[in-house]
Amino acid sequence: MIIIKNKKLLVTLGVFFITFLFTGCFLPDVPQPIDEARLTSIAALPSSMYIKIGKSKAITSVTAYYDDGTDVNIALNACTYRSNKSNATVSSSGLVTGISSCSATTPVSITVTYTEESITVTDTVLVVVTNPSPG
Repeated sequence: MIIIKNKKLLVTLGVFFITFLFTGCFLPDVPQPIDEARLTSIAALPSSMYIKIGKSKAITSVTAYYDDGTDVNIALNACTYRSNKSNATVSSSGLVTGISSCSATTPVSITVTYTEESITVTDTVLVVVTNPSPG
């Protein structure tokens, strides 16, 4: 058994021993890989619209949703748009124009598509094209 009478030396050895234990028992800080959030869906707004023949309305926003619970507004020109009928056209920036009338039971479907990191998701905007009021 070793007896140390010098208190300063005892404290110094104690600090050294504790430091040695902690640094010897733990791995150095190694950066852990960051799991990137994965795209799960998008939502285009408005989700439906009424347009008169010859008039236009814009899709105002597209929000991307991720598996970690976050969401981000994405640029409208980062999406692609497709109309399923000739009653309405849609531009590359999401501007929808009424061409010929259709009813609420047979609306035009505008498909909004967004791709990120090889994941492609879509949403649909329903469009009813109406005749302008006479007068």
